[in-house]
Amino acid sequence: MKQQQLAALRGAFKVTEGIPHPNWKVIRRWVEAQKGNGNAAEVWPSFVDHWLHRLKEVLGRRYRIYQSEYFHLLSAQSRDDAQALLDFMGMARTTILDVLAGAARDPPSGKYVVLALASTNAYYRYISLTLQVNSPAPQESFSAAIAAILP
Repeated sequence: MKQQQLAALRGAFKVTEGIPHPNWKVIRRWVEAQKGNGNAAEVWPSFVDHWLHRLKEVLGRRYRIYQSEYFHLLSAQSRDDAQALLDFMGMARTTILDVLAGAARDPPSGKYVVLALASTNAYYRYISLTLQVNSPAPQESFSAAIAAILP
């Protein structure tokens, strides 16, 4: 799948106050359509890559994108701190899945998405504007993890 195709997807993002916010309804329809084209394995990772790179461009040069087996992470933390966070989240994931066996499961889309924003103000600004873009928001809109990491 081409990044240009995703970039050209009409209505997938609404830019508010300079920050791109996903329109989950449009994206969900696009993901379903791509699955029908035999692109199921690359659809969600392509979207996440596009989304995080767009956010990184807007949030500034200090933000980096990291990955582990189960997580995508956008963070302004140092590489070592980001790795420590990924390791901690991996252990927490394992514990939650073990303790809540049968009730908790990994997202069907693959990896969790975590936005480790630099302040609580940045977190609440992003969440409130994303909720406005997706209002009324279906329950599954925020199945991805979005976290505020305090400085």
